[in-house]
Amino acid sequence: MDPLKASIVKAWDRGVEDYDELVAHGRLSRTEADAWKVVLARLLPPPPSKILEVGAGTGVMSLLLAELGYTVTASDISKGMLDEARRKASDRRLGIVFEIADAEALPFGEQSFDAVFGRHILWTLPHPDRALGEWRRVLKPGGRLVLVDSLAAPPSLAGRLQGLASDLLRRLRRPTGTGHRYSAQVHAALPLAGNGDPARYTDLIREAGFELTGTEMLDRLKQLESQAMPLADRWHAQDRKYAFTARRP
Repeated sequence: MDPLKASIVKAWDRGVEDYDELVAHGRLSRTEADAWKVVLARLLPPPPSKILEVGAGTGVMSLLLAELGYTVTASDISKGMLDEARRKASDRRLGIVFEIADAEALPFGEQSFDAVFGRHILWTLPHPDRALGEWRRVLKPGGRLVLVDSLAAPPSLAGRLQGLASDLLRRLRRPTGTGHRYSAQVHAALPLAGNGDPARYTDLIREAGFELTGTEMLDRLKQLESQAMPLADRWHAQDRKYAFTARRP
């Protein structure tokens, strides 16, 4: 494994202990979980379609997919994250297949899945174009790609002031869910880190050979996430949540 990927794996393995304490990552209210299920059922083919989640982390989305009746394979480059996801699935008696896998070099055969789903994954990858090519490869013809990510909001004076206030408030409390944060060196190697332009996503999706079928803002999910956050985190999260959908021709 190259040094950059090794650093990424180390960051996610290190963050398992408190990752689920983060609002909008591992900790979902019942209202949020139900809202996610509505979005997933609308964007994905109907159950029991075979779904591959890339970057599954501690299994938050994979668990919801399994509860909806999908046949789920959860993949992640971090063994620590998947071990926690596996524990959760066992506690809930949900049948999910878990596979340690690099999203840019998947171990699955061609045309293995009806859909590929990823949440907060594309920006974390050093080679997002390579990953999209892999996701297309493992999809059946007509298969669906669904990516959800939070993109940086356009800068504003109010946003900058809120960000400064957020930084001050966050320094006054015990930090949670920070173990997985990338170093500055790793962050600089990620082409989509800090991106606020949805066109960069749609261009990459099309260039990978997909037919783009939709781009939408998930305002309801973002609203619910913000309501669940402490004020300092709400001011810190200056972003917008998007869903990108595409199909393999």
